[in-house]
Amino acid sequence: MIIGAEKWKSKNKAFLKSWSEAVSEFEVINSFAGFCYSNPTYTFPEITDKNSYVYFESLGHPLINAKKRVCNNFHSEGQGNVVLVTGSNMGGKSTFLRTVGVNLVLALAGAPCCAKYGQVSNLKIFTSMRTQDNLKKGISSFYAELSRIEKMLKLIEKSQNVFFLLDEMFKGTNSEDRHKGGFSLINQISGLKASGIIATHDIELAKLSENKRLVTNYSFNSEIKENSMIFSYELHPGICNDFNASELMRKSGIKVLSNI
Repeated sequence: MIIGAEKWKSKNKAFLKSWSEAVSEFEVINSFAGFCYSNPTYTFPEITDKNSYVYFESLGHPLINAKKRVCNNFHSEGQGNVVLVTGSNMGGKSTFLRTVGVNLVLALAGAPCCAKYGQVSNLKIFTSMRTQDNLKKGISSFYAELSRIEKMLKLIEKSQNVFFLLDEMFKGTNSEDRHKGGFSLINQISGLKASGIIATHDIELAKLSENKRLVTNYSFNSEIKENSMIFSYELHPGICNDFNASELMRKSGIKVLSNI
C-alpha cells in the first residue's frame, strides 16, 4: 500500500499542491457554512472603504451562551482614534476586547458576526492581551509586553488601517512608570495611522488622556447590593465611577484598612 501511494504521488506530483489548496479552501468554506447555519441570528457585516472604521450594533461574544450574553454597541472611526475602557474588576473589560477582536476576525474572514449589524474597514488586527514571562528565555512579563508594543509600532509604521487591542498596558512595572508609559504610548498612537481599544484600571490615566483630548472614554461599572457584587456588563460612555477591588479583597478575607 505504501509503495502504491508513493507511485501515485510521483505520478501526480505536479497537481498535488493545487489539489491540496482546493481541498483546503473547500474545508474553510464548509466550516463557515456550518458556522452560519448553526447561528441563524448572526449577520454578515459590510466591508467599507472608509479608513479605520468599526461599527457594530448589539455586539456579543460568540462563545458566551446566548441566554447569558450581554451585547453592546460599539463605534470607532478615524485614524488616531483611541478608545479607553475603564472598569471595575470582573466588570467585562477584557471580555469586551475579545468580543471586538473575535468578531473583527470573523468579519474579515468572510464569516457572520455575533451582532445585529456591522460595518468595518479592511483592518490589520494587532493584540497585546495575554503576554507572559518565559523562564527558559529569561524574559519577564514586562519585557514580553514591551516586545509586543514594539512589534505593533513597527506594523503601524508600514501599514494602513491597523486596529489594536491592548489590555492593561505595562502591568509588569511600578505604578508611576506604568502611568507615564501608558500616557506616552497613547499620546504617540494618537498621531499615527492606527486606531484601537485600550483597557485599563488606571482612572488617572483616563482622566489625563481625556483632558488632553487623546481618547474617547467608555466604562463598565458594577454595584454592591446586599453584600453581593452586581455586574451589568453594559458599556457606558465616560470613565468608570465605581471601585470594587477593596470589596473583593474583603470577601477574600483581607482586612482592608480605610485610614491609609
